[in-house]
Amino acid sequence: MLELTLRYPASALAGKPRLTRDDVQMLRRWMFPAGLQSETDAWRILLIHRSAQEKSLDWSRWFVEVMAGFFTRGGDFRRNPDADRADCLMAMIAPEGVIGDADELDLLLHTMELAGARADSLAALALDQLRLALETGEGAYAAQRSAKRSGISVDDLDFVYRIVRDRLERGRLCMTEREAAAMSRIDAVVRGRMNHPGWRRLVDSLVLSDDDRRADRGWLRVAPTDGLILEDAA
Repeated sequence: MLELTLRYPASALAGKPRLTRDDVQMLRRWMFPAGLQSETDAWRILLIHRSAQEKSLDWSRWFVEVMAGFFTRGGDFRRNPDADRADCLMAMIAPEGVIGDADELDLLLHTMELAGARADSLAALALDQLRLALETGEGAYAAQRSAKRSGISVDDLDFVYRIVRDRLERGRLCMTEREAAAMSRIDAVVRGRMNHPGWRRLVDSLVLSDDDRRADRGWLRVAPTDGLILEDAA
């Protein structure tokens, strides 16, 4: 269990019904003028984010940018995210494998976009959000699907391409075994359904990659937490 203490001004924001531009400016000025510097900083921002029922667009944009910046280039990190950093991010936003918040899904995707070399566990987690939407209706991606059809829509295909676009090489989709397994799980769910024709072409172009640049290597290792204790320090 991770114990966090929130001091002012963060303590004043925890539990607010709505987070606004003024809240962003307060945190930028008084707590994080140089961005997040530690894993604890990231947990604090996540706790504030989750404590509010509503978030303004300014807050959502800042939350995604400052958190993705931390996971790609902030603090003591000097390289692009690898598997240990990915473990930390996934422990925060999807300890049970489901991303329930739209901003946290955007955080995952933006972190992947900022990183030149990405741990394949991040791509697999992102692809699993589509599988969950199609199979059980769970998660943030399910809530934001514009077409509620049972098969792969053009928007679903765009979501997949956002995840795998740097895996496309000369008409082939080159993926690690973990990524390919995530694609296979989606395909198993939608077989026999009405899918966009581009889905079948994409799946049929898949080949396993021998590229070790996405292999699991190390930065920050954290264990998933069972819960959080929030203390308000004077």
